[in-house]
Amino acid sequence: MLLYPPFSWLVKIEIRGKNITELEKSINNIKNRMIDPPKGISILGPALCYREKLRDYYRMQLILKSNKELDINGTTLHKYYKSIMSKQFDSEVTSKQRLIIDINPVSLL
Repeated sequence: MLLYPPFSWLVKIEIRGKNITELEKSINNIKNRMIDPPKGISILGPALCYREKLRDYYRMQLILKSNKELDINGTTLHKYYKSIMSKQFDSEVTSKQRLIIDINPVSLL
């Protein structure tokens, strides 16, 4: 089983920018800060979004996925996500980029 919704919780971290090289550097810096996720949490990516360029902006994403069998109400994922946020990874994003965080996204496109 792939464990996508409704069998898992998701957090999508997306960065948009016009320079793909800077975008890759920023998202890799964020990924490098995500060390030792708790049991049942997977980090997928970084990868280009399905529609990698939208309105002249490149888009890259990281997906945090938590198994509902191990994390029944999503608290483990939210604690891990909040611990990442406390590291202020938005400082990795340049002023020319936009950071978008979507908890339980409706779409991964």
